[in-house]
Amino acid sequence: MGTPVPVTLTVQNDSENTIRFPQRGAMGEGVSLKVVRDKPAFHSAFFYPSEKLSDSSVMPDTYTWDVASEVPSVVLKTGEHFEQHFSLEDAYPFDQPGNYEVTFATVLAVLVGQKNGPFVDLCPIRFPVVADATFVVSRAD
Repeated sequence: MGTPVPVTLTVQNDSENTIRFPQRGAMGEGVSLKVVRDKPAFHSAFFYPSEKLSDSSVMPDTYTWDVASEVPSVVLKTGEHFEQHFSLEDAYPFDQPGNYEVTFATVLAVLVGQKNGPFVDLCPIRFPVVADATFVVSRAD
């Protein structure tokens, strides 16, 4: 307890095409969390605070080529890498010791290639991203 827990979303473009996806928080593209403690039993599911993700007010229904220029986006050329850092404490302050499992999840709506390229009819491609960690929280005495 009281120790920062960093979390990093990492995207590596190993395809032969440029990819683009909305920044987390833009268009309501959120990050969900699930926190489970074994004893005493506790379970909670919620979203990472949107104000910690983005201040974008653009809210199209779907991420398409027509709205991509209006939405804060991440653009990765072949071989490029992106990281976004989160602090678990911004979403969940551990107030009791115990064995915890924490799950972060989001969905990347990805546009591949160019607007009139060969993947136009497949986009956006939605990639679920899920990661979890198990750890012990103890008092900071």
